Amino acid sequence: MTRDEFDAANSTGAYALGALSAEDRLLFEDELAGSEELRAEVAGLVDTAAVLAMATPPIDPPPALKSNIMAMLDSTPQLPAQPAEDVLQSIDAARFSSSAPTAADATISSFADHQPTRRSGRGARRSRIRPLTALLASAAAVALFVGGAFAGGLLGTIGSERQSDQFAALNAASDVTREVTPLQSGGTATLVSSDELGASAIVLNDAGDLTDDEVYQLWYLHDQKVTSAGIVDPDGPQTYAVLDGAFDPDYAVAMTVEPAGGSEQPTGIPVLLSGA
Repeated sequence: MTRDEFDAANSTGAYALGALSAEDRLLFEDELAGSEELRAEVAGLVDTAAVLAMATPPIDPPPALKSNIMAMLDSTPQLPAQPAEDVLQSIDAARFSSSAPTAADATISSFADHQPTRRSGRGARRSRIRPLTALLASAAAVALFVGGAFAGGLLGTIGSERQSDQFAALNAASDVTREVTPLQSGGTATLVSSDELGASAIVLNDAGDLTDDEVYQLWYLHDQKVTSAGIVDPDGPQTYAVLDGAFDPDYAVAMTVEPAGGSEQPTGIPVLLSGA
């Protein structure tokens, strides 16, 4: 899909749930960088969906659900296959008609040398976003529609109830900030932070495959010191973790690939997620 064909305004819900393709996600994030309205809408969807997801206990589907669906498929007439071009035209018509260093000094120098190259976009990558409670109804509809599948997505990789509570509180903070960094894998790493709460979290989306003996490790950089902010061991294409320690806006935050269990000092090639 080209930039002219991409409809960012109708993709906010899919982006908030991590349902966009890698190509569409990059197009959306370029639009996101230049639109306060889009950033506010995404923030509201993420915040309210997180609250709804945390507050809703999981339920098992009725035993007869699968058999009922299969019976409906057997009794529903099937349309003949259409050429892809015709399908796209019908969708568009319906849319419009319905409206290895170890020393601290060497490590910091390494981080400075490996700052990521940002994709060209309109405006700065970092933006201050206030959550919108007015989008509660639409976010609730999204959460109810996705249902159990949502548990397997962004918010389904929760390590603990405490982490989920902290993540929900962080996303609901009045001064929450999200900074998106593209990764070599084609995915993204999003640093979510709040100066008011002194807290931060990392959201990984298609960050790339790790071996069984590798993890992602986060680092705070400040006053020529490098401090570990915790490790992340993704168990799916989308995951998040609340960072250890207190966040300070004067800190830079970076991520490396380290051996399982983490390292005392960064040994992998760093990706700078936030430059103080």
